[in-house]
Amino acid sequence: MSEITSASYNQQDIKLMNRSTVLRLLCVHGMLSRTQLSSLTGMSRAAITNIVNEMLQRGIVSECDPADSKELRGRRPISLKILPGQFVAIGVIKRLSKIKGVLLDLNGTTHKILVAPLADETAASLMAKLFSIIDYLLEHFHEYGKRCIGIGLSALGPIDLSTGTLLTPTYFNNISNIPLKQLLEDRYSYPIIVDHDINAATIAEKFFGNARFSDNFVYLGVGQGISCGMCINGSLCKGTRGFCGEIGHCSVNPHGELCSCGNRGCLELYVSTRAILERVRNDIATGEKTQLAENTNITWEGFIQAVSERDLYAYSVLRDAISVLSNSVVTLINMLDPELIIIGDSLALGGEVVIDMLKRMIATKAYCSDHVSVPIQLSQLHDHSPAVGAACVVLNSLFNSEINIFD
Repeated sequence: MSEITSASYNQQDIKLMNRSTVLRLLCVHGMLSRTQLSSLTGMSRAAITNIVNEMLQRGIVSECDPADSKELRGRRPISLKILPGQFVAIGVIKRLSKIKGVLLDLNGTTHKILVAPLADETAASLMAKLFSIIDYLLEHFHEYGKRCIGIGLSALGPIDLSTGTLLTPTYFNNISNIPLKQLLEDRYSYPIIVDHDINAATIAEKFFGNARFSDNFVYLGVGQGISCGMCINGSLCKGTRGFCGEIGHCSVNPHGELCSCGNRGCLELYVSTRAILERVRNDIATGEKTQLAENTNITWEGFIQAVSERDLYAYSVLRDAISVLSNSVVTLINMLDPELIIIGDSLALGGEVVIDMLKRMIATKAYCSDHVSVPIQLSQLHDHSPAVGAACVVLNSLFNSEINIFD
């Protein structure tokens, strides 16, 4: 990325954009020298020096011991890193069964994870729980930073991204058309950013996960629902109306069961955690022999534990689900030609068993698989990606100069 000097921006805009670019690189890379910053941004050494000096004076960055530099040859230059304890962002994710809130600093460190269960909620009770978590995080963010940059909220779609309105989520007590952004802006005097949970998780992977140095990757989130985030040539793909990535509602069996979306045989009906656990409960009710039958309350964590303990039935159920999922992954590979596919959300709890199954199943299916093997990795953030991502959408606005911390 080159130094921004376009005549379409005034000097203050250009200055903010350049500072935001330097800040993003330090957040993502962790530690960089002035020379490295100049090389990565295309900015002059003088411009980098001015930006760094300002950040040093404001206490945003600090200088590191040259011995810690990533450069291995010659005299090691003084490196720079984000100074902890300065800025944090609040991230809140609304799932079908819970709300999770986190504090995230600019180094990607997560603080204060809060969870509130959801049951038979109304719009009013949902917002009350949401407000309660945010209120608590605002009361305690000073323990980890001097300033809160903003509040990010991510949720299962569909979401009207232009207004931040939660439209008609499936399996959610017919709650619909909640103006989330407006309600939060009415209550809090912080920047409010609302996004789809899969977009948020993808941004988290780009900033602090396995995709930090990848410009073309797919984040596949498999939990109670299924969707995918796509980064193409360094940019997050959201589509025209923000509904991009709903792979869970692509049919894998046109004669299958009717989905809540109106389609038949959607991927979500076969591979989501809800679908897998429903199959397990039904099979146990008809006499299936498995260690899971010993539990009255079968959870996803319990199912994954049974797989890890080589329960033959649990292993076969997971294998069946991954077999269906592999066909959709092959479609993504053939269409997008990504550098990397990241498996996240609840399915990531399955660990390398999931990855090994998936790799074997796609090895003979993907176009040009004889010549190119697409890496498939577990999310480093595991099932925390969507919550961390909710805070990362705030950082994304900061890095895009939509939020200014330099005033």
